[in-house]
Amino acid sequence: NAIALAAAACAPDDGEWAAAPRDPVLREAGALVHLICGRAGVVDGVDAAARRTLEELPTLVEMEIYGGFAPGAEVAATSDIKSDLGWVLLAGAEDEVQRDYEEVLR
Repeated sequence: NAIALAAAACAPDDGEWAAAPRDPVLREAGALVHLICGRAGVVDGVDAAARRTLEELPTLVEMEIYGGFAPGAEVAATSDIKSDLGWVLLAGAEDEVQRDYEEVLR
């Protein structure tokens, strides 16, 4: 658990840090995919079928489409990470994550 290990690193007297493996072992693959807005304009709506496809991905852990991308909102095209429209977090077996990652890109 990366969070527990980071916390243990802050307390160098803790045996948990000493017991941590020197070389991490991959337990699952994962991908954090940032969703982009391809062009500026006024949002007509969110494609319900596309959203449902994302929500049904077998490796989906969590996702968010930011509230600023609601219907009627005027948006700019994504130019950096602070202007993306949301994100999708995937985790699971490497081949399954890759398959779902490719689906997100469609």
